[in-house]
Amino acid sequence: MFNNLTSRATFYDVTGYLIPGILSIGIGWTTCYIFGGCVVLDETVTVLGKMGGVVTTLVLIAVGYVCGHLLNALSSAVYEKWLLKSSFNKAKNWQNRLSQYGKSRESMISFRAKAIFGVDVTDLQSFDLRIRAEERLPQSFVTGFCFLSFYGMCRTLSLITLFSLPLMAKFGWDSCCCVCKYAWICKALVALIISVLIIGIAVAFAYQYLRFVAYYYDYLGSTLLFVAEGEKEFGDNTVHRDAKHME
Repeated sequence: MFNNLTSRATFYDVTGYLIPGILSIGIGWTTCYIFGGCVVLDETVTVLGKMGGVVTTLVLIAVGYVCGHLLNALSSAVYEKWLLKSSFNKAKNWQNRLSQYGKSRESMISFRAKAIFGVDVTDLQSFDLRIRAEERLPQSFVTGFCFLSFYGMCRTLSLITLFSLPLMAKFGWDSCCCVCKYAWICKALVALIISVLIIGIAVAFAYQYLRFVAYYYDYLGSTLLFVAEGEKEFGDNTVHRDAKHME
């Protein structure tokens, strides 16, 4: 169990923090270089070069991990508390989607919520289901953990993509080779096209983020359908009879 928990934590650290953090370092580094921070960057490269490859790699991982944590917290505040607050709340409200998958399933989940937790399914909190899934359905919890990891990564990558917008717009402006008297129009058009593409990528990551949020919370709800280790197993007739009364 400890090994499983360690592997899950490592997976979340890599996808949720390290990958976005290292990407943000690369984007920030390139942005500084493009907008005139060459002297500081050259000095940084010189210092890192003297440290050696191993130390430089460790520094990159450490800084990337810290940046990943900061960006994860920032993206959570920006997307879940402001920009996509309504969509996020809708995606995580798995109780409202129960009727979409059939009345019998909805009745069974409502019955199981009452039997296991002693509360109506609408009163269940996500952490109630997380604790049960991790303690009593450890193999299944890996699936949910993947959804959780990916939705955090996609949310942060969406924000990082938006942060790269000035850099990519500048790249589009500089990459235009037009030299006529209307060159600025061509440069502005190229910068605009690239900016639209970048915004499209950020929207795509945000869309994936909301998809994985819905997957994760639907997964939590679905765990109620399974009789976990250590729980009282109800007879089929009792379950179906009580579930029928709840319809």
